[in-house]
Amino acid sequence: MLARIYWSKPLLMPILRRRTQKRATRSRTCIAGTIAAVILWAFPAALQAESQAVSADRFLDSLGVNVHVGFRDTAYSDPGLILRALGYLGLHRVRDGIVRAADVPRYEALMDKGVRFNFVIFGEQPMAVQLQQIATLGRAVDSIEGPNEVDLFPIEYEGLRGIDAARAMMPALYAAVKASPYP
Repeated sequence: MLARIYWSKPLLMPILRRRTQKRATRSRTCIAGTIAAVILWAFPAALQAESQAVSADRFLDSLGVNVHVGFRDTAYSDPGLILRALGYLGLHRVRDGIVRAADVPRYEALMDKGVRFNFVIFGEQPMAVQLQQIATLGRAVDSIEGPNEVDLFPIEYEGLRGIDAARAMMPALYAAVKASPYP
């Protein structure tokens, strides 16, 4: 009798698992349907709004990719490779941060080929220094972003460190960018 129970239990497991999966699928479907009904009830204008088609060029213009020009021991250190990859993807916007002044000529090479930038402020050097470096690329700068992942890569600003430093830096960064000649 024990042998039967031992051997029959594994044979029944797929059947039991299928029943449980069917119930879970039905539950998920029911929940998704309820959420959809609530959204449509709460926002009837969404049903009436017309979608506006955009060209593929306009859509691609809204996309960008992260690069790391300052990673000198990788393919990112070669602007030609970055340009080929961007060309293959049909993109011309990138996100990066200037880590060293010596990297600025690489950004200029990308800028001269029509690449546009979203720059992140890093904690490796003072914000004012980074903004001066970014200013040299001003005509190709779309946006400037505050520090990123400060919980993993803490920054220092006015005697503060980490998240507190980032929080204190943001108003100063905002004011500096608004006062700058960036578009």
